[in-house]
Amino acid sequence: MSDLFNMLNMIARRRKPVNTSPFATRKSVTKWLHARPHQSDYDTHHRLVEGLERFNAETDEVTEDRLVVLMLLEEAGLLLQNRIIEQYVQNQTSFKLAKKTLWRESHMFWSQLAQAYLGLFKSIFRSPTKHVLQNNVAHVAVRALRYMGLAMRWEYHQGQLPASAAWRRLNKIYRLAERGGYLHSPLVMGSETTHCAREFALVHLMGLVQPLGYRAQEIEEIARLFKEYKELPLPGPTMSPELHTHAIDLGMSTSAFSLGGPWVPGKRVRYLAMHPMLEYLKNLDGDSGQTSAYQPGMANLGQQLASMIERGGVRRDRPRTSRFGRVWVAGGMDNILSALVQSDRINTPVLEPWMMRDESAHGMGFTLPARQLYRKDS
Repeated sequence: MSDLFNMLNMIARRRKPVNTSPFATRKSVTKWLHARPHQSDYDTHHRLVEGLERFNAETDEVTEDRLVVLMLLEEAGLLLQNRIIEQYVQNQTSFKLAKKTLWRESHMFWSQLAQAYLGLFKSIFRSPTKHVLQNNVAHVAVRALRYMGLAMRWEYHQGQLPASAAWRRLNKIYRLAERGGYLHSPLVMGSETTHCAREFALVHLMGLVQPLGYRAQEIEEIARLFKEYKELPLPGPTMSPELHTHAIDLGMSTSAFSLGGPWVPGKRVRYLAMHPMLEYLKNLDGDSGQTSAYQPGMANLGQQLASMIERGGVRRDRPRTSRFGRVWVAGGMDNILSALVQSDRINTPVLEPWMMRDESAHGMGFTLPARQLYRKDS
């Protein structure tokens, strides 16, 4: 009898532990996705986010199956994410509690996807030998860049700037893609063709604008305008003073900057020729085909973007809170004195309505039509 027990113990020790995770193979994750209960979009989306969190917490060996599992989770999640974002954008004024919940949920989805693809990308470069995913490194890199950029963009919705660590990781992925020779390798994502350099440039354009004081609809409209511009300015290693207007320092933890200010040349500086895009944005407000997609209150959006990009963005180091309302303003000393002596100040001709957009502890932001902008000598 003792011999029988010893034999059973040896068999038990030799048996490999079975991975019961639903994210171990493409078959198991497909079963997990199909087993989802029929709930609301939010509950189903939340379950997918929890699945991504669990996927990222697992320390399994990175294989082709693991990449396929992640792409299946990504595909299922994007369908729901689009509906969650649509609800978030539409509920900006009516349901403040829902707005915060939907923002948090959608931000978690982008963040978890970015973390997952960044983890795969790191494992490829840390492998001492040729990694099993080496042939898929461009696919992993372009997705890491896109979802990192989306997670960073979602910070602007809350009036916050992306962390410097996020810019550092983004710039490092670009350097590795440049060194690996797949920076401009075309890849199909959904219904569009893209590559690492394009995804990288889109993130830095949003960083250049820094749309902290814009509403959710406007931030998403800005991202759409950039994404649909086909001749997007891409970073280049050599500078031409006649062409290049902006640059990105890949060795820094910051976004793009204007060459009109102080900067230090170096081997890690990449240059952007923004003139064609600036002309496109300046003429955008006169294009009825484009402005028809604008939401109410988005007048002069193209001109605003061109102005911010030309001067290197609006550098704000403090959080800003969205505030909307009309403020009556007198510009210039003569108008101020005239307004003070009038009894009926609201109907005084020297007062003009400015639309308040945001505020911080150190000031307020306004939106003015082009005809209302004051001269420098006023």
